[in-house]
Amino acid sequence: MVKYYDDNLVPQSPANIQSQINSVFGTSLGEAVSFCDNATSGCTAGTTASASGGGNSFTSAAAYDYLAIHFGQGELVFHWAAPVAAGTTFTVEGLPKDLSNYRAYVSAIPEPETYAMLLAGLGLLGVLARRRQAK
Repeated sequence: MVKYYDDNLVPQSPANIQSQINSVFGTSLGEAVSFCDNATSGCTAGTTASASGGGNSFTSAAAYDYLAIHFGQGELVFHWAAPVAAGTTFTVEGLPKDLSNYRAYVSAIPEPETYAMLLAGLGLLGVLARRRQAK
């Protein structure tokens, strides 16, 4: 799925872009797993390279399922149903303005405590059902 935000998010911080993605997709993302503050440099856990014909490529060292690309006065956001594998190169070409940065995010993964609460709740429902049967 691809979404476009037709405005300039200021500042272009991972947290600010994360908030916009959460709003657009109605999700709760984890932290940025890799990003580049410049279209061709300033990367953390990722690399970029200029491609021929005015395109750029982004390679993340970590798996991700949301990718935000900032160009000109807009934000192009991609979402994949299954995470893109670490080391996969994503290339974008033909944008009307130059790229300025990339931000890759992964969906939040529930903490073990969440599963413990779920199991406790199901156990409680089982106890209540058994008590009703005994009556």
